[in-house]
Amino acid sequence: MLFEDSNKLDMSDAEYRMFCELVENHCGLHFSNDSRFLVEKRLARRMAKIEMTSFASYYYELKSGGSGDEELANLIDELTTNETYFFRERKQLQALFEEIMPEMLEIRKANKQPGPVSVWSAGCSSGEEPYTVVQLALEAGYEPGRDIRVYASDISRS
Repeated sequence: MLFEDSNKLDMSDAEYRMFCELVENHCGLHFSNDSRFLVEKRLARRMAKIEMTSFASYYYELKSGGSGDEELANLIDELTTNETYFFRERKQLQALFEEIMPEMLEIRKANKQPGPVSVWSAGCSSGEEPYTVVQLALEAGYEPGRDIRVYASDISRS
């Protein structure tokens, strides 16, 4: 027997564009048409949690409802991929410590700019990536605070 989801919501092209524009204007997350299935699925999942029955009514709630800012933050949490782990993107980490850091410190020294090189770990979920950067910096002989300063952030509250 085939299962048919009678409660499946269909999102129009206009609704998809409206949600994508809302999210991009709010926090800079950009979703292309290639991401439509993912966005629709995650929007529908969020809507089910709060018992919304149409994309249009959910969009209206986000734009003008009393819980708009809080709900928009919940939606952003739903739309982002919260993946984090130590030593993520090894080739990038290798490039950071074998090529970028030595060059940046030389430039700072030549220009007589004291202070550490700042590294921003953006989209790092619960923080394993910035911890990895600090650990590798120590192993490479850099002193946190003197040679390198690591900032970390993530748009998702969870």
